[in-house]
Amino acid sequence: MELTTIKQNKRLRRHVLQLADAAKASGGLRGRMLMDILADEPAGPEDDQALMGLCRDLVNAGFLEEKDLRKRVGDRHGLDYLFYSITAMGTSLLAEGIPPHPLVEDERIVPE
Repeated sequence: MELTTIKQNKRLRRHVLQLADAAKASGGLRGRMLMDILADEPAGPEDDQALMGLCRDLVNAGFLEEKDLRKRVGDRHGLDYLFYSITAMGTSLLAEGIPPHPLVEDERIVPE
């Protein structure tokens, strides 16, 4: 993976956390809403799969929680049926209460 893509993904993961943090009062936000917001950015995710991968990274790191809202067996897994909310650890990362994480852009990390 190119260095530019790695930096863009780190930046996008941080933006996802910031959006989820801003949506705390309503419990979080749907995946489709997240994509609609990020799609307007010049270096936004290429497609639904790319955004789902970035969110999955954050879920696996403990910064986001993902809920599957599918109600019917025939509904396909995708952003239309996913709901994301920030965890306490994600909030702490944004507030710089925990050490930086290599998957998320952070001003505290000095480039080599």
